Amino acid sequence: MVKIFKKKFEKKITELGFTFQPYPDGLYILHQINNADRNTSAQLICSEPINDLIHESHNRNVIQSIGHFKLRLLTESKKPDFFILAFQNAIKQSVEFIIIPYSEFTMRLTRSNGTSIDNQKFEIVFWLMPDDCLYDTTNISIEGEWYFLSKGVSGRMIDRTDWDYTDFLHNWDQLKINI
Repeated sequence: MVKIFKKKFEKKITELGFTFQPYPDGLYILHQINNADRNTSAQLICSEPINDLIHESHNRNVIQSIGHFKLRLLTESKKPDFFILAFQNAIKQSVEFIIIPYSEFTMRLTRSNGTSIDNQKFEIVFWLMPDDCLYDTTNISIEGEWYFLSKGVSGRMIDRTDWDYTDFLHNWDQLKINI
């Protein structure tokens, strides 16, 4: 599966007008073809296998796809500008990509864990809902799932919080803006 994620990622960034240089640990240096003087870096992180008993809804919420990631933040000198998290969507037969700036992702991890994130390992689980909303559901309880993810008239309680990653789903334009 990792090879498929890499291939899809490399194809997409080429379509967007980038050339790239891959490095170990999934790190890529991206150069925009029409602006060779500037570059940006991204770390591709591929989803781990899903365990239905652990990662699926315990409250019968309908989920389109699940991404389960384990990562260690790189040292300050090696940190990427972006994390690109890739996971399989079996329903749509596609790969889903979360494109998030490193600083935004680490800020959200710090807030949700309430601790410093330096040199720590993290495990994070995302649920992609049928309406294409994407949420961090890493430590959600059955009660929290009901409270935060039940869709009401004005949306879900989890909308517009640090657990809402919808704005980063397939948001490739961020890479171009950064250059």
